[in-house]
Formats: sequence, structure tokens, C-alpha cells
Amino acid sequence: MEVNFAMTTIPTILLWVIGLVVFGIGALLGYVNMNVDARKKIEAMETKAEIMRTEAEKKLEQVQLLKEQNPGLLGDDSLLRLRKENNRVQVEMDGNLLTTSISAEEKKTFIRIPFLY
Repeated sequence: MEVNFAMTTIPTILLWVIGLVVFGIGALLGYVNMNVDARKKIEAMETKAEIMRTEAEKKLEQVQLLKEQNPGLLGDDSLLRLRKENNRVQVEMDGNLLTTSISAEEKKTFIRIPFLY
């Protein structure tokens, strides 16, 4: 089958142009629809993130308030703690402040601390 362009009529060319225009309009509508859907999803995720952020901030405030009201309420699993108060280093072991003299049991625990893990 050979196409003779000399015999091609105006309606054939017009049909091609109409087809390309319809294809272009369809592509444009698909692109716009895709962008609208993406924008909706982004806005939904942003609102969800904002809600989660405010809930997390509320929970953090509650924890800080609880911690301020009851400092010993939250468990402390530390074996040894060093603090600096009044330009002096204080050693706390198992929640007890160590003084200059410690008991034999405290010495054993102090020596064993690196091997407990």
C-alpha cells in the first residue's frame, strides 16, 4: 500500500490534526489531575505531621511536668554517675552519694562495674 500525498485530501489532514489535538488535551488533563492529586496527598501528610507534632509536644510537656513534680518517679538504671556541684566532683553509685570512705561491698561493686556488661 502506497500513500500518494498528491492525492491526500484536506479531511485526512484535518483528522490527523484533530487526533493530535485530542491527544494533547488528554495528556494535559492527565498532568493537571496528577498534580491536583499529589497536592492533596502532600497537604494531608502535612496536616497529619502537624497533628503528630502537637501530640508529641504535649506528651513531652507532660513528661517534663511529671519529672519536675516527682524527680524520683522515673527509673534510673545507672550504676555510676559523676556530677559537678559547687566545683566539686561527686560520685553517685546505685543512687547513693559516695563519701570519702566506702564500704567493702561498695568497693566490690565499684571494681566490678566495667565487667557487668
